[in-house]
Amino acid sequence: MLRHPSGLAFVLALSATTLMLAHPSVQREAREHHVYVGVATSKGVPVPGLGPADFIVREDNQTREVVRVTPAPPPSHLALLVDTSAAAESVIPEIRDALSRFVQTFADVNGAPAMSVVTFGERPAVAAPFSTSLPLTARAIVSVFARPQSGAYLLDAIVETATTLKKTQPAPVQPAIVAFTVDAGTEFSDLRAEHVASALKESGASLWTVALGTGGDENRERARVAGDVTRDSGGMNRPTLSRSGIDGAMAFIASAILTRYDVVYGRGESLVPPAKLSVEGRDRSWRLTAPRWPGR
Repeated sequence: MLRHPSGLAFVLALSATTLMLAHPSVQREAREHHVYVGVATSKGVPVPGLGPADFIVREDNQTREVVRVTPAPPPSHLALLVDTSAAAESVIPEIRDALSRFVQTFADVNGAPAMSVVTFGERPAVAAPFSTSLPLTARAIVSVFARPQSGAYLLDAIVETATTLKKTQPAPVQPAIVAFTVDAGTEFSDLRAEHVASALKESGASLWTVALGTGGDENRERARVAGDVTRDSGGMNRPTLSRSGIDGAMAFIASAILTRYDVVYGRGESLVPPAKLSVEGRDRSWRLTAPRWPGR
């Protein structure tokens, strides 16, 4: 015979609470999260018409339910970083032409992004702040010129731009940073790739680079940024070996950004946010661009 009704009430309450927590209907509902994913064939041709069954999303190796898949809108903010070091002097005309067509491509889409132009021959300098004014951006591109006897500060330019994006209000949606650089030039930044990756992660921006040349071990940190950091941020590096290929490389990046998918998946509430994100395609021959760190 129970002599302590209060103890019985406690046991019953505890049992009921345990059952409620275990039952799926009372667990916290999964919140929706977005990841922008580019899908292309082995030849770089975008793959159209994909749906939820075509993607596998994992966070910290735990598979998440893909709720829906739609064409991704353009980024809300797009920053163009331009190498104006001495190494770029001979290709300035090609740079201007390629960038002019690049910004026109984005200006012509619905929901055109706010664009900015930053040069990084010597210290990074804002040639045009973020704006939806195409004439303002176009004037900055036409005014691009190389600085004699100067080196590049690409890594500094990326970090400073990412910091600007982080401070932007309202918060930018899937912003992108696109940088043109000449591999033959000297990189004067003393930042490490990890610093660049951290700045990009905090800003939510993807990094895309077009590199003229063959690269080199003398710019190890820049090579790591162009390789590992672009990939982890959800972007890519597009190298070109000749000045005549600059325009095509920039056009390829524009197409890659504008043909991405908005993959929406569910994640339950958790006190500890996930550290790693992975997205795979149903067809293993596809080439995917997707961030490897969860969004903000």
